[in-house]
Amino acid sequence: MLHRITMRRILRSILFCVLSACHCGAFIQGSRCILLAESLAGCSTTRNPRNAALRAGRRRLSMKAETDDDGEWLNAGLLRRKGRSAPVQRVIEPISDVPSVSIGERDWGRFAGVSVMGYKGTTVARTSNQDSILAGEIGERSSLFAVFDGHGDAGHDVSRYLAKHASEAFTPIARAMEAAAVSEDDLSKMMAAAMSQLHKDVCQQPFDSLLSGSTGIVVMVTERAGGERQLVVGNVGDCRCVLAWRGFGGKLTTSQLSVDQTPDRPDEQKRIEGCGGVVGMIDLLPDPPRVISMEEASARGVNDGPARVFFKENEWEPPHDTCFPGLAMSRSLGDSILDELGVLPTPEVTVRDIKAKDLFVVMASDGVWQVMSNEEVARTVEGAAGQARRACEAIYAEAATRWEQEATGPYRDDISSFVIFLQRQDADAAGTPQGAAEPASDVGR
Repeated sequence: MLHRITMRRILRSILFCVLSACHCGAFIQGSRCILLAESLAGCSTTRNPRNAALRAGRRRLSMKAETDDDGEWLNAGLLRRKGRSAPVQRVIEPISDVPSVSIGERDWGRFAGVSVMGYKGTTVARTSNQDSILAGEIGERSSLFAVFDGHGDAGHDVSRYLAKHASEAFTPIARAMEAAAVSEDDLSKMMAAAMSQLHKDVCQQPFDSLLSGSTGIVVMVTERAGGERQLVVGNVGDCRCVLAWRGFGGKLTTSQLSVDQTPDRPDEQKRIEGCGGVVGMIDLLPDPPRVISMEEASARGVNDGPARVFFKENEWEPPHDTCFPGLAMSRSLGDSILDELGVLPTPEVTVRDIKAKDLFVVMASDGVWQVMSNEEVARTVEGAAGQARRACEAIYAEAATRWEQEATGPYRDDISSFVIFLQRQDADAAGTPQGAAEPASDVGR
């Protein structure tokens, strides 16, 4: 613990003593390096300015391990898969795995959210759920739903901070939409500004956001001045939002309202590599492991986890001179060490008018989407007979079962989901009237 505190003090001293400089993301077009404006790329002062000093101090700073005397890789995925990269491994039992539950209803329908802690068989594992969920009323006729999926040593702190302060950040957007028509372009800019402010605020908190962060997805359901309802989805990272509706012949159909932001998505990879980063996969055969390109991994049939974002080799001193830090998403809130490599807090925004055929929305962390398809999740909700909490619990149960079946070791990701029914009914298929409490259960216990 003393060593950990000392290293943080050294890092903060470097950050404050070296002159800060704004840095922009870039991408390569032909032979030119084109700087992206902050409003388009979010790769400038939307990030914590004090972290611009990292480049100047990197050669003087040797980041040592924080948990074991022998040292360990900070890449949690690698720790989980390769024992010799982590001299000491143990399963940390959770202090409590009581799930977080949010249940309610609006004039237009009911909703529920459930978040249950997983378990990770490494020394990087946390003793608390790193996911955080939020449901609240904002503005006069708007509702906000959010799922934040933290990662890293202080990922739980990041996600909880975001959930606590998201309502304040998005309330001005809801009020603007309630008062007058707002174009999709303006909504995208307003959502980007809100997320960027949340990111800057996270980076000013006392917990570590250098190597910790969170993905996040927010959904606003807003009733505009004319009475029409509208969905606004903002996504940073690899959480996901799916809409279910009745298609031709009454068939249950899904539409994905967000796109996963992964490092190997072509447009995301282009930005990261243009900023000097490396997108690749860890090859576990050499000792120590090394980063290989996605093309090499595909050609050799290597599949040791997802694509990740790395610094180039020898950018940091040992033991972090390779395979560092290995973030498995291309956008996030926090993770300020990756500012200069183009990992953005800027959301991709989808706007949709709610139609009579639209049934429900499911938003969830990747603990669900890694093991279940959009269609499987939608069918699971359909089988819950209109009860939102029962639907969330069924999603959790199925996802948890699949993690146990597919995991190569003692690992299950945190699992969080919201089910939001978009149409009000006098009674659901199970005979529970709207407004009546849904039955409680012991999900996750």
